[in-house]
Amino acid sequence: VKNDIARMSQNPFNTENLTQKYFSSSCLCILELGIKLAHVLWRKLIPAEHSHADRNLVPITVEFIENEEYELAITLLDFACDTLKKHSDEASSLMFIINRAQAYKWAGNDSQAQKILGRVDWSAKSDEFKLANAVLRADWQKAIAVMSRIGPRGAVAKSSYSDWPLFKEFRDRQEFQTCYRAVFGEGFPASLKTDTASLVVTQSGEVLKHTSARIQSTDALQVYPTSQP
Repeated sequence: VKNDIARMSQNPFNTENLTQKYFSSSCLCILELGIKLAHVLWRKLIPAEHSHADRNLVPITVEFIENEEYELAITLLDFACDTLKKHSDEASSLMFIINRAQAYKWAGNDSQAQKILGRVDWSAKSDEFKLANAVLRADWQKAIAVMSRIGPRGAVAKSSYSDWPLFKEFRDRQEFQTCYRAVFGEGFPASLKTDTASLVVTQSGEVLKHTSARIQSTDALQVYPTSQP
């Protein structure tokens, strides 16, 4: 990318110097700045909608994690935890922390993930957060105990075990398969995976349409982790 920038600076109007990698990186940079600016202004100008802003930002970062855009997810979650700091409630704060930890973990920086998790006393939190902490720490025995306690109609929905990137390592383990059958009365459908919106910058320039739509609407947002009614 640095070489692309150097070539573009020499002749910014020559599109032959524009590589797909440079274009993709530029689009993601613009998206990052747009999301950050939108959330700073939203929270500053309409403080009564603080909870809506949190509920908007959480799934945006989750979608980046789902699509393995870890660098951008980390940047936005660092922003959510270190810059925004004040959140509408504890659940929102814990969601940002869990997602920040898993973004670092899946990006290959497990030591940073463990540091982030270590700053919270998870023993005092609800089961969905205890489960998240256990799987990110690879404490499979504790994860199985919490999963069993949550049961088939608890805070974590059946589909979440297939859908959430949080469980990407957990669901490959035999003890998970056994626990899933005990909890839900059927084997885990290994091929089941919810199709999420693409976060790929395409040749036609359609950049992150689904994520952009997320910023414009606060209705019917998926919040992760979330308790089921």
